[in-house]
Amino acid sequence: MDIACPGTEWPSLAVQHPTQLPGRVCWVILCEDEVTVQIGSPWLGEIPKGEEHGMGVTLKSITRENFEAVIALEVAASQRDYVADNLYSIAESSFHPTYQPRAIYWGGEVVGFLMYESFHHNERPPVYNIFRLMVDRRHQGRGIGHSAMQCVLDEIKAQGPFERIAICYVSTNQVARDFYASLGFQETGMSEETDEVIAEIRG
Repeated sequence: MDIACPGTEWPSLAVQHPTQLPGRVCWVILCEDEVTVQIGSPWLGEIPKGEEHGMGVTLKSITRENFEAVIALEVAASQRDYVADNLYSIAESSFHPTYQPRAIYWGGEVVGFLMYESFHHNERPPVYNIFRLMVDRRHQGRGIGHSAMQCVLDEIKAQGPFERIAICYVSTNQVARDFYASLGFQETGMSEETDEVIAEIRG
């Protein structure tokens, strides 16, 4: 399904693909250099401070100070069917302590929202899945999505050894392949359930 991105004649490709977790569905929307990823929901956690990267993009935990700004974020009308509402995600997160949401800041302003999840298996290093990344419609097309992805990768790596960081996309989505490859993801196989590409960063 092609969706035209605001302010550009280039179409985006919206792709439905579940993760390796049963019952979860992920959508990826690619608008030029912006990516919207949705799977599951986040967790209300605290991080010591925002992780800054590149063009001044910073990640911060969800607090009383930024809650209203986060739930006011909007994607383009054509993207709304593919991205869960941030308010719903924050509410659901209270039931899932492994979901970790972050507000995306740019120039001191809240411009996006992302989430990842960690899985700990006995004595093995944790496994991470990046669940959601959205950038407000008024700030798309500025490379914020790419910088935010790099921020969350830096945050995950700073937590210590890990087994892998995973994401998935359909094999025909060359934009997604190039985007994730630019962040260091390497294709490791195909999902047996949906025949989609699994890409990972190995620890």
